[in-house]
Amino acid sequence: MHISMLFLIILFSIFLKSKTSIFDRTHENITNLASENIPSGTTHADFSFSYLKMIQANLLLSTDLPSLHKIKFNHNLIDLIENYAFANLTSLDTLFLEHNSIEIITTKMFGGCYELRVLKLTNNPLHTIENQAFWDTINLETMWLYYNELTTFPELAWDPDNHPTSLDTLYLYENDLWCDCSLAWLKDADGSWVTVGFPDTTYCRGGPPKLYNRNWTSLTKQELLGQGEEVVKFTATLISPYGVPYFLR
Repeated sequence: MHISMLFLIILFSIFLKSKTSIFDRTHENITNLASENIPSGTTHADFSFSYLKMIQANLLLSTDLPSLHKIKFNHNLIDLIENYAFANLTSLDTLFLEHNSIEIITTKMFGGCYELRVLKLTNNPLHTIENQAFWDTINLETMWLYYNELTTFPELAWDPDNHPTSLDTLYLYENDLWCDCSLAWLKDADGSWVTVGFPDTTYCRGGPPKLYNRNWTSLTKQELLGQGEEVVKFTATLISPYGVPYFLR
């Protein structure tokens, strides 16, 4: 009985390996994707810890990769991702872009990413998310945006008529968020169609003066709206989940 079970486990492991094809180019000092020929049967591609500075749409658009569902571009120097760069990767569901130099998420950067479920953008100098940036990512489940330089998150980054109801968690802590009316929508969204990931140690960096040093989780939508009140930038320190002041990280 035990021998039969062991044999089945071995067979299953072999089956899984046969279904997974990894294109591993980590630590290869790659500077240009144009020199990379990704095999058509690839399921996972890893370009992490290299020297890539941009992802050009025409490079991936011209490649037939119907099975590719996970790409890792983390720990590079990427500061430009062209519009629709991943549009032809029809099976792409996981994309890692953390630890790069991305400052802006443009309207069509993730255009055509209809199957994307996991998006990781932590540890970038990201300060702007344009309206309609995530209108195509209708199946997104988890998005990491902590350790960036965001002061707000526009409601119209999502399609107002087609919120990604599959979205489970949106991690936004460790940003210099301004607690004003532009974030009031998050109070409605939180718990209704998304869980907004803020630890208890996240404090306001800007907004109406009465919100100085207030904990995000204690704020109400009415306080965020703060009609007619002056909005200022605070000098309060944003505390990390690990108890280390933001400016000492």
